[in-house]
Amino acid sequence: MKILFALTFASVVFAGGPAGPIAGFVLDSRTGTIRAITGAPGATRLADALALPFPILAAEFSSSGDTAVAITADRPGHLVVLGSLISGSTVVADLGEVAEGARLLGLNARGTGAIVYSPGEGQLRFVNGIGKDAVLSAPVSTAALAGPVTAGVLDEAGSCAILGTGSLETLCADGSSRRVLTDSGFHITQLALSGSDLWLADEAGKQVLRVADYAHAGTATVFATEADGLRKPLALEITQTGQVLVADSEAPAIFVIDPAANSVRSIALDVAPSQLRPLTDRSLLLINDLSALPFTLFATEAMRTYFVPAN
Repeated sequence: MKILFALTFASVVFAGGPAGPIAGFVLDSRTGTIRAITGAPGATRLADALALPFPILAAEFSSSGDTAVAITADRPGHLVVLGSLISGSTVVADLGEVAEGARLLGLNARGTGAIVYSPGEGQLRFVNGIGKDAVLSAPVSTAALAGPVTAGVLDEAGSCAILGTGSLETLCADGSSRRVLTDSGFHITQLALSGSDLWLADEAGKQVLRVADYAHAGTATVFATEADGLRKPLALEITQTGQVLVADSEAPAIFVIDPAANSVRSIALDVAPSQLRPLTDRSLLLINDLSALPFTLFATEAMRTYFVPAN
């Protein structure tokens, strides 16, 4: 496999410097900048932007909070790895150009790998070695898949992507692929791994499923449906206690699935959620974007929302 690797370094700092403990980082899509969220729930604020030398179009942050993979907003866009975010003296590694319209499909659980999907080119690329010497793989064709990729998650090893394509399939860096489910007609909006199990939010079926042992047998079980109140499930996240949270933009609510008890309950929201993105403090989730005010966090321990002043 041909590996494309280019590395340039630059030191960047917070324009004003973060004040207080850093709960995590967020992309401010209004300005194409990355900002820290500081303070505790109920007293959080947005720090000044990192003084990066380019605007950011998309970013995924590692669970450690110190590293991000991003696509720059200039043309052509570049895939970059941003390191040492917490210190405020960030190191930028440029992995090269990406096709217009390329999307980041998230990092793996260890934060060492990521997937980049280019729908116009019909290609998937893998990033590995994040946090050390990151490399961007040669393109892997998605032509053999059942349809366009709507969601994806990378396995822990960083070698295979599990993809929503109208069905559920895997595509690996060596080009091999496998159909996980024989069913089709899904519109999968997000996937999440929990050990050997895979959880998925299906907007078309207004349902949430768990695929047990997805790498082998792939047995699917429905855990929440329209009968539970689901209307438009857009995102899901697995908490540290094993509960599955589902963000529904039309309810609007967060649904809490307890797999052990096989129960579902909902928490009504005053804002429409568009994501469930954990911060460095994994008990705090971003549920919307700075372009959709009020900017809101969801605390999984208290099971309630907190607003962040969007200065």
